[in-house]
Amino acid sequence: MELKVQARSVLGKKVKQLRRAGVVPANIYGKGLDSVAIQVDAPELKQLLFDTGRNAIIQVSVAGKGTGKAASHDVMVRDIARDPVTGGILHVDFFKVQLSQPIQVEVAISLVGLAPAVDLGLGTLVHGVNALHVEGLPAHLPSFLELDVSGMAEAHSVLYAREVTLPPGLTLASDPEQVVASIAGRRGVETAAAEGEPTTEGAGQTGAENSAES
Repeated sequence: MELKVQARSVLGKKVKQLRRAGVVPANIYGKGLDSVAIQVDAPELKQLLFDTGRNAIIQVSVAGKGTGKAASHDVMVRDIARDPVTGGILHVDFFKVQLSQPIQVEVAISLVGLAPAVDLGLGTLVHGVNALHVEGLPAHLPSFLELDVSGMAEAHSVLYAREVTLPPGLTLASDPEQVVASIAGRRGVETAAAEGEPTTEGAGQTGAENSAES
């Protein structure tokens, strides 16, 4: 993806003027690079972020000051500051990457499948962490990782970070024993099970519904 931006001379509190004009202040930084202040057309930036997944490589072309030449940087979005009320983009930090050098990033986790323990009413599916740290070349980094919960058939089942399948070329940087998903047993169900009664409470609920409840 390519993004054309302008060098920014407006700094500090004066950037409010840019935002009122539909322009987002941003910075590019990275190893061996002094922070570069830039400004981006707000609608164009919003569309770019919508079209690209997290950890996507973006080629930012910064128009030169008076020279007519543009400096090009391969970057990834590192941080987005948003207005807490409107959700509008206030500022973006872009991190310059070297395509031949591995980096460590945070990748979101998506739980897929249905946990049998939930359908049997044995407990609630709990999403332990929403993301894991992985390391690899920038071009190999995914937007998200999937973890299949269809094998969680018993109360108190647990899936760990080490059980998440990583794409080729990536290594896990998070604690491999970190709990990613678990089945939290329900007190009423556990009592019934201990007394030998049927444990049908909550049968038929999906993993998504239970995640919402937690």
